[in-house]
Amino acid sequence: MDAESESRFQRIEGNLQNLTEIVLSLGRTSSEHDARIGRLEEAVARLTDAVAPLAQTAKDHEEKFSRVLDILATLAEAHERATAEMDRLRQAQDRTDEHLAILIRMMDERIRRNPPSGPGA
Repeated sequence: MDAESESRFQRIEGNLQNLTEIVLSLGRTSSEHDARIGRLEEAVARLTDAVAPLAQTAKDHEEKFSRVLDILATLAEAHERATAEMDRLRQAQDRTDEHLAILIRMMDERIRRNPPSGPGA
């Protein structure tokens, strides 16, 4: 083999050696990445398992909160009706008090003008 061919052969051999090292390095890096991806997938699976009950709990609480809001709305309506009824009763009681006061005054005046006469008086 001549010197030029020998030089080319050595360069090719050197390049092949470099490529082999690069491929081996990529293989190691790929294996490391595969291992890391595996660990990440396991972590995601654990998180998914942990989140599922939390999501169900949140859904349950949301449903209960909705029911509580419905109950509060019903209670607010009942309170408004009760307040209106109490106002109506208060007004009726005021009218009754006024009428009773008028009746008492009328009877008092009548008794004073015409005192009872008779055996028990």
